[in-house]
Amino acid sequence: MIDSLQVDGPSFRAPQEVDTTAAIATPRWADFPAPESVARLVERSSKCPTLGSGTPAGSTRCTRTDLPLNYHPAANFFQPYRRKGYLKKVPHTNNLYQVRKLSMPKITVIIPVYNTERFLEKCVRSVMCQTLTDIEILCVDDCSPDGSQALIDRLSREDSRISLIKHETNLGLGGARNSGIVAANSPYIASVDSDDYVAPDMLERLWNETENGAFDVVNFGYHRTDLEGNILGTIAPRARTVENCNNSIDIFKLTNPAFWNKLWRTELYKSRGIRFPIHTYYQDLATTPRVLAASRLIKFIDYSPYYYVAHRDAVTLTTSPKHLVDFISVFTILEVFLKENNLLGRYRASYREAVRSAIRYHARNVAQGEMGEDDKRAYLQSLLVIRNAILYSFPYLTTLSPDDVYLELTQSSRERNLRGIDRHGGPDDCSRCSRFNLLRRAPSHLMWAYRKLRANFFSKAR
Repeated sequence: MIDSLQVDGPSFRAPQEVDTTAAIATPRWADFPAPESVARLVERSSKCPTLGSGTPAGSTRCTRTDLPLNYHPAANFFQPYRRKGYLKKVPHTNNLYQVRKLSMPKITVIIPVYNTERFLEKCVRSVMCQTLTDIEILCVDDCSPDGSQALIDRLSREDSRISLIKHETNLGLGGARNSGIVAANSPYIASVDSDDYVAPDMLERLWNETENGAFDVVNFGYHRTDLEGNILGTIAPRARTVENCNNSIDIFKLTNPAFWNKLWRTELYKSRGIRFPIHTYYQDLATTPRVLAASRLIKFIDYSPYYYVAHRDAVTLTTSPKHLVDFISVFTILEVFLKENNLLGRYRASYREAVRSAIRYHARNVAQGEMGEDDKRAYLQSLLVIRNAILYSFPYLTTLSPDDVYLELTQSSRERNLRGIDRHGGPDDCSRCSRFNLLRRAPSHLMWAYRKLRANFFSKAR
């Protein structure tokens, strides 16, 4: 079988199979330089057993069996290009990006981009200047409103390893990382947030630390800097190796959940279909424990090549009602994961501590923020209610189907709600206080409403 075509010099990789009948979205071919000889490609494609007819001139529709099951069906477009390489489509986008290096790179670096033009060039150039040259750089433009796309286009003309993936709709940081994971062509992936930068020897050191692919995850440290580059502090893990045998590691306490201070084996995400939640804060917390549970060998190195730039616009320092709602979304994902994999008993205590720790960190940021005193008090009260709801009612609520949840919300089932919270409380609940665990230390008006509701229900029951 022919694996590649030669069209006017550049190499064009052919897909493994062909589906000439599948209906797929039409890419914006005008976004890319026209092939030098479309006629020659059509003529030669008829001689190739892996290419069919009925496709647009100079393009190929295909279905690849080596892609993950959740790979978007509209992701399979190929078109010849003037420069060496081939073009590839990514889910949630309407354009192709060019994979110019046909040999498999060692590491794929994912750079999510959104409204960080003033930091972006320093970030990308720190990756371009790596001493390990056999890499690919995927910049994912998540509908950034500034001039980030033009900047990436300019840098890609300097370095053929850079590819641009552009989303049609904004998917958030998690969605941008997902697109990079799907498009990755290397055995390992790393990530650099577009407002940070890295040391020039980072990737070479990390690649060597994998010991020829023996380790699934390599965890490293980082420097916390200000906008002028002054180092505010340094975090470096204790050098060690950890083997995960029969869930022997604590997936919540082993390391911080950040995605960007680790080198990951790509198959941990692709083979198990693990993805970041989209449009969600704290997406690292929802994802890293699930990946660690699938890891076998993990290495920690006393090395800090990453420069984390602390500024007031950082997501970790912002507050909004969505932050409160997303705590519920993230811990729902984790609760369901633990139940489906029969790990809830093993990790119950550390999971509950992870809930407390994450909300405690956010509460400290709120207390130190510039929010008004009245707003700050109301926000922290809401945060306390959400924390207790996650700790004491989630085990019951996650057992309900969507229809049951709707019935709970719309029908007169208050007694079942209260009993459900009592009966399914956490292991540290006690009979004399479990009924008030959900709202203990809550605002006085909520406690009044709770008591009033309880009194009205039981008076009617008599």
